[in-house]
Amino acid sequence: MPEMIPGVIASGDHSTQQFYVVQMSGSTTIDFEIVIQTGAQTSTTVPIGILQDDPNTSGHGASVIAFGMARAQYGGAVNQGNRLGSDSDGRLIARVESSTADVGLWTLATAVQNGTSGGNYDVFVTGPNSSRSTST
Repeated sequence: MPEMIPGVIASGDHSTQQFYVVQMSGSTTIDFEIVIQTGAQTSTTVPIGILQDDPNTSGHGASVIAFGMARAQYGGAVNQGNRLGSDSDGRLIARVESSTADVGLWTLATAVQNGTSGGNYDVFVTGPNSSRSTST
């Protein structure tokens, strides 16, 4: 059974971002508020899970899987077994541990299915600390 994060609150309208990668918002006034992980990914941009529903208003509850089987949207071509991290839109892409471009970036899941950009596929969420890309 997937591990959900209890008490998560949406930071805004995420009605078109079901199956995207999320991170904590950084809010100091709202506990457990999440945002879609967008923008340039860095070693300090820590993903916490995959959004499984589509809350359409700030303050609504959100279902986020932190560990276990989940649906996720791919942002590029992915092969079964690839380690996955977030692209700049919050979708999962393959991370290559030996790639200089991926050194220090977080991974969050492993691909269960081959897939292409824009499709929703099964992944196994392992959590952000399970395997960071490192130089080899």
